[in-house]
Amino acid sequence: MPQPVPTHVVLNDGDPAGVAVLVANPFGRTSVGLVLFAHIGRYLQHPGEIFKTRIKQMPEVAEVARESALAQMRMIGSFISGRRFIAGKRYTIAGITAMVALGLGAVVGLTVDSGLANLTRSYEEVSARAERPA
Repeated sequence: MPQPVPTHVVLNDGDPAGVAVLVANPFGRTSVGLVLFAHIGRYLQHPGEIFKTRIKQMPEVAEVARESALAQMRMIGSFISGRRFIAGKRYTIAGITAMVALGLGAVVGLTVDSGLANLTRSYEEVSARAERPA
């Protein structure tokens, strides 16, 4: 069985500095994007007008989801330092999911911090690929 790799971040509530803790996942890197997507989705649900009549919206949940999404972006950015892709030597479902999550994030105002050079590079590279004719 392959070694677990860090795939998501848990905000350490007991730390006043808000330090994030990497959590190992035995399922591999695929969940990197899924975790980011979940955080961004939660952020979208709680202040989003479309969900107003569907769920009990809580501003505190939106804020925790926002902070978690930003922490996940930082973790992915540092994880791909020196790499072209999240998993392996080619674009995989791990990268696809992460890039879709980043696209959704941009729609709801959770954009990649310009200081995250690796993640910005990866997102721009994949976005450019999507614009090429088939």
